[in-house]
Amino acid sequence: MAVDAMRAEHAVREFLAALGVDAEAAGMEKTPARVAEMYAYLFDGLGRDAAEAFGEPLEAGSSGLVAVQSIPFFSMCEHHLVPFFGTVDIVYQPKDGRIAGFTHFVESVAIAAHRPQLQERLTHDIADAVQRGLGATGVLAVCHARQLCMTLREGGTYGTETTTSETTGAFATNPQLARQAWTFCPIHTYTFPDGKTLTVGRRTLVMGILNVTPDSFSDGGRYDTAETALAHMRKMAADGADLIDIGAESTRPGSAALTPEEEQARLLPLLEKLLPACPVPISVDTYHAATAEKAMQMGAHILNDIWGLQYAGEREGAMAEVAARTHRPVIVMHNQQGKSYDGDVIAAMQAFFQKSLAIAHAAGVQDADILHEPPRAAPPRRTADRGRRALPDALRLEPQALHRRHARPAGGRAHGGHGRLVRRRHHEGRRHGARPRRAPHRAHVPYDRLHPRT
Repeated sequence: MAVDAMRAEHAVREFLAALGVDAEAAGMEKTPARVAEMYAYLFDGLGRDAAEAFGEPLEAGSSGLVAVQSIPFFSMCEHHLVPFFGTVDIVYQPKDGRIAGFTHFVESVAIAAHRPQLQERLTHDIADAVQRGLGATGVLAVCHARQLCMTLREGGTYGTETTTSETTGAFATNPQLARQAWTFCPIHTYTFPDGKTLTVGRRTLVMGILNVTPDSFSDGGRYDTAETALAHMRKMAADGADLIDIGAESTRPGSAALTPEEEQARLLPLLEKLLPACPVPISVDTYHAATAEKAMQMGAHILNDIWGLQYAGEREGAMAEVAARTHRPVIVMHNQQGKSYDGDVIAAMQAFFQKSLAIAHAAGVQDADILHEPPRAAPPRRTADRGRRALPDALRLEPQALHRRHARPAGGRAHGGHGRLVRRRHHEGRRHGARPRRAPHRAHVPYDRLHPRT
């Protein structure tokens, strides 16, 4: 679309004058022209069809899913005319083997973005362009962006990220195919009712552990009062914890089990004080559905079930129903009675998680709200041989991770796949600034890492 450069420059000059800015001041003489030229570039997608970027598709003879990830973009918020920017992941299933070179996707995204936009519309426009340009069987577009209008305005927030998605064709009508497509998109942002957010997949996340118990093996009795719990929570958050996990019942060997009522009496009064004071999301470590229900009603953000939705002492599906009803993410941990496995360790884990997934799906839990936690590489009292094999063999639990970029956490290297939530315990007596130690392969993994492609 042709731009009236003279008119745009005059408008910028008048705009500055209306704000009391002297456009003729030293150093400002060329500012109106520069701004007009810049906005001509930022809006050069107006009047253009993003689908045209694909031209003539290539004939590859393949019908397998194709992912083009981390395409950078910048656009302009149509409400405030300030930028929002981020990356786009595109997954599509070719029809009759028609594909396109990767540069065509970059150009299509740029055309759709270079105009006054809303992130939700941009995501739709990108998916629609791929659908029309390639005649794809199905398209998934996922957009991760930071909105400067949220940062620059009075009372704005810094660092908040918004994630939007759009599906077309078979991905919109076939849940199984949609789940397969989502395995190519490792980044997911959870936004909770109180405004807190948690992004999984961009880097390794640090989980601070707060045991409000009298008998946990590492810190029992040290943080079971409101004063000590608040202080420890604040310290972990200040040290960089991305979320805080609160547990009121010890599950160490030989510990005494609690009834739901006993657990709630210990947990809920402290949770009431911690939730408004905690700057990051809080997960609640419990396998009792009644405790989970009350914690979520109070405003807790994530469920953490050490029995993987399979606690034998309650009705099957009770915990999963809480997660579905409250629309909260649920961490599904592998666990079992006894310390020996019949046959292959990894196969046993896969079977366990397949059952957990079936329970979650039956209750209506969305796939994006399921996170998996494999056991430690060498848990206490498991044989050294099995422990040594569990860590390298764990790659078989997450085949998709081998095809992705690996994030590096600040100050250290990432252990394992892109975007894990890795538990770290804070130890007293360590020198100031020292990084807390990390249990080997103690990680929360998005469900699809353990779910082979079908």
